[in-house]
Amino acid sequence: MNNRGSVLISVLIFVAFCAFTAIFVYEHSMKSFEKTADDFYENQSDIYGISAMTAAKEILSEDDNPYDTDDDDWVNIPVTKVPYGTVELTVRPVDSHIDLNVLADKNGTAYKRFYDACERVFDDEGVKNVSCAEIADYTDTDGDTTSGGREDADYTFNGVTLRTKNALFSSAPELKLLFDERAQYELIKKYFTAGDAEGTLNINFADADTIKELLPELSNSADRIVNHAHVDGFKDVSDIKNVAGITDSAYLAILPYISVKSSLFYARTKVTLNGKTRFYHGLLKRSGTTVKIVRFQAGLDERFY
Repeated sequence: MNNRGSVLISVLIFVAFCAFTAIFVYEHSMKSFEKTADDFYENQSDIYGISAMTAAKEILSEDDNPYDTDDDDWVNIPVTKVPYGTVELTVRPVDSHIDLNVLADKNGTAYKRFYDACERVFDDEGVKNVSCAEIADYTDTDGDTTSGGREDADYTFNGVTLRTKNALFSSAPELKLLFDERAQYELIKKYFTAGDAEGTLNINFADADTIKELLPELSNSADRIVNHAHVDGFKDVSDIKNVAGITDSAYLAILPYISVKSSLFYARTKVTLNGKTRFYHGLLKRSGTTVKIVRFQAGLDERFY
């Protein structure tokens, strides 16, 4: 299974390389060598990034399992060698982290669960200058100020002043706009993501700390849950009852917020050519066997979703 994914990526990347090289050499044969070389590596990196995203889409579309585990092809994509360097593609479910976009809907069924998780994280990590109510006001569209929050607030980032967005986070790093103290953002960023506000956590991919914060009913068994996810994988959400040893009432309390099959995926591509590394970030939406690329961009070396 893993070989199929590797071959697919290699073929797409090789075709992209050959086609682009022929076009590039023809159009830029009269430029200086140094300028041509710099342009070549930058543009070829973009082509590899796009090709890798297409490969991720194809591999996800072939996954017909009723659950996602770290044995799936799209989890175990090897580093691919290309002329002048390597391409590394990593695909993970977005709902392996706590989705802050859930806070945009105060009337949603998952709002209180995710708001409380946000407050627990901030309390545990000692965050004082930003509140979860402020995050709710940043993402919602109702214009009403949440208790303890701020509407029409000004945020200064890299010398640019921005205002309360009143729209969903476009990426997880957007959260740093709300933090005057970057060190506090660094403490909490591992917990959160910016997804499509489905309000679930994939228990086959979430780490123990995230499970404890969003699902405190599982705090005593979080490490056991993570171990089971890696060794055997949860085939159905009901499997967690026996693994965690929880009561029926505790299971029913967490049931709306757990999953073993995700619909939104984060694909991160690391392209290294001629000693220089570039990163590409994309979102892929899966519905059955249909997968669409809904977002793609170049970016920094950080988790975007």
